Amino acid sequence: MSNSENKATKPAALITRALSSLLRPLVKLLVHHQVTYPMLSELLKSVYVDVARADFKLKNKRITDSRISVLTGVHRKDVRKFRAIQATEIVETNTVSLGTQLISIWLTDPLYLDGKGNPKPLPRVSHDSSQEDFSSLVHLVGRQDIHPRSVLDDWLRLGVVQLNDKEEVELLNQAFVPKKGFEEKIYFFKQNIHDHLGAVTNNLLDDEGPMLEQSVYHSGLSEQSAEELHQIAR
Repeated sequence: MSNSENKATKPAALITRALSSLLRPLVKLLVHHQVTYPMLSELLKSVYVDVARADFKLKNKRITDSRISVLTGVHRKDVRKFRAIQATEIVETNTVSLGTQLISIWLTDPLYLDGKGNPKPLPRVSHDSSQEDFSSLVHLVGRQDIHPRSVLDDWLRLGVVQLNDKEEVELLNQAFVPKKGFEEKIYFFKQNIHDHLGAVTNNLLDDEGPMLEQSVYHSGLSEQSAEELHQIAR
């Protein structure tokens, strides 16, 4: 093999090697939830077709099934099948977007903070119109179809809040990080990893200039320091 051929194949080899490590935790998740290899293979073929169709168009030319097949290695009959399937819009869980908005207000609006700047416990419903309560917090987002009791029940289920002995609602997390709700956790799994991979991919392709993508390493941390950082991150 010539030097030029070796240089041409080296990036693909490096990417494949990196993928072997990167995919291990993902495959662990898939196996745990009975997402088998044939299911993943079918999904991966559809994603290959979609990416080729959306991101590898030739100027002023319609991208053909044959070109997609050449680019991706997916057989033309599969390309036709996936292109014929109408894309289905996935509606994100309302609980996540609503939860993020409400907890952001609870953590930042002075009306919902105590003298030390911490989110204060809120009565479920206050009989004093001048006192902020959980119902008033929920109504701040301007959604008339959202009932405060439904939000409270869901947050109690997820472990985001608890009721104290005064029947006040106490916030347990400094962000919307549900302890029990798989649907909510998978939302953030998708969003966060997608954005991180998007930045890394941009930097490897060098398409639009570098994007910020950083990690911090330190070999001199004690167990106590690591625990302090853990608490700050929480």
